[in-house]
Amino acid sequence: MNAISLSNAQEKLLDELRSLRANERSLREENATLRVLCQEKDASKVLQRYETELNLMREISLVIVSELDLKTVLNLVARKAAEVIQAETLLVPMINQDRQRYTYLAAVGENAEEIIGTDHKIHVGMCGWVLVNERPLLFGQPEEWWMNNKTHWEEGMASALLVPLIGKQGIIGGLSGLGKKGGGSFSERDLELLSIFASQVGVAVENARLFGELSDLAANLEQRVAQRTAELAKANEQIIKLNRCLSEENLRMGTELEITRRLQQMILPRTEELQQIDELDIAGFMEPASEVGGDYYDVLRHDNGSVKISIGDVTGHGLESGVLMLMVQTAVRTLLAYGVSDPKLFMCALNRVIYDNVKRMQSDKNLTLSLIDYKEGKLSLSGQHEEVLLVRAGGAVERIDTIDLGFMVGLEPDISAFVAHSEWQLRPGDTLVLYTDGITEARNAVGKQYGVEHLCRVLQKHWHESAHAIQEAVVSSMRRHIGNAPVCDDLTLLVIKQKIAALAA
Repeated sequence: MNAISLSNAQEKLLDELRSLRANERSLREENATLRVLCQEKDASKVLQRYETELNLMREISLVIVSELDLKTVLNLVARKAAEVIQAETLLVPMINQDRQRYTYLAAVGENAEEIIGTDHKIHVGMCGWVLVNERPLLFGQPEEWWMNNKTHWEEGMASALLVPLIGKQGIIGGLSGLGKKGGGSFSERDLELLSIFASQVGVAVENARLFGELSDLAANLEQRVAQRTAELAKANEQIIKLNRCLSEENLRMGTELEITRRLQQMILPRTEELQQIDELDIAGFMEPASEVGGDYYDVLRHDNGSVKISIGDVTGHGLESGVLMLMVQTAVRTLLAYGVSDPKLFMCALNRVIYDNVKRMQSDKNLTLSLIDYKEGKLSLSGQHEEVLLVRAGGAVERIDTIDLGFMVGLEPDISAFVAHSEWQLRPGDTLVLYTDGITEARNAVGKQYGVEHLCRVLQKHWHESAHAIQEAVVSSMRRHIGNAPVCDDLTLLVIKQKIAALAA
């Protein structure tokens, strides 16, 4: 009887032991599941954090590419830096030219308006220490601060994070975060983020400063160009936002090219503008080979009664060539608005702006460009492009070679040694014809080009007609020549005819 009871007790103990082991396995499985869930949650937080950082770097890249104005760059830097490290106050001290003092050129947060513009000796404050030693500072708590020499704005802050701004020529300023939002402390991760931020911003700020050191003419010009560039950057930002909603790359690129094409069409001279020029009968034609072309022409009337006529051809075609074409149009209009009348100075200033922008774009694009100033029948021609055709009343064609009047725009920083100009008279009934090589080099199915001689024959036949009729005759003749062959280059034609009645009056 006792043996049976002992056996039953042992069986119960064995059952309990098996149950405990089963529970243990179940707990281990639950723990493993919880660990996986925690890891996934942590990974999600890390991914969200890196996504935020990636978006920040994209915004900074846009600033570096599109902004030329130093104040605009610094204000944007201050706002974005404060966001990424969650600083209550973010200051941007910049070293003055004498390198003996520094000035707060931008700030966000508490007392920002009061801080901007104040300056200190180079060794004063935590900012001064960073600028002198070219090293970052990270103070998590007030008791960690080992320096007593602080500025008024640095007093009483519970945490501080400062990094230097380094340009190509050395230190130029810094970024100073004072006080962590929510009462926490800045971390090593905050230091890493702000240092990466500063490494990109340093180049942008230094470039903006270099542009500020140009001559008065160039400075005024760059201000207008920066304004137009900012408008393009804003349009580009809208394009980017639209592209994020597209699911496939070909749709994104198609939308981007279409918007640029529309921008190009919008800045071409309108018919009503051309009709306001009483002395001249003008007709223009442009047809890009792809969605976005690299050809350019414009007709602008100045307040003094003169007319600026321009035609150019950017190497290649597509988005990059189209953007460069927009830059050229902006620079020409800006120089004209500021009253630059000397043909050589006009061409050299325009070339410098285009050269600097092409380098910033890291592009190998350049363009041929001819500029013509017209007033009361007199023509002044400068710049290297295709031959200019001057069709005299009666049909005789004079071919004006432009090879010695300029150089490729955007290829070299200074082309003053190559720029010259020639003067011509446009008499009643005479016609000036400008074109790009897409017209004369258009090929038919067997590869034969349309040619300048063919163009001249058409002009001799139709010289007595209106500018629009002459333009249509040339385009129709060219299309008959190429037949069903594909158009491989942008087509641009500008016909300018001196009205007989205008000069007689």
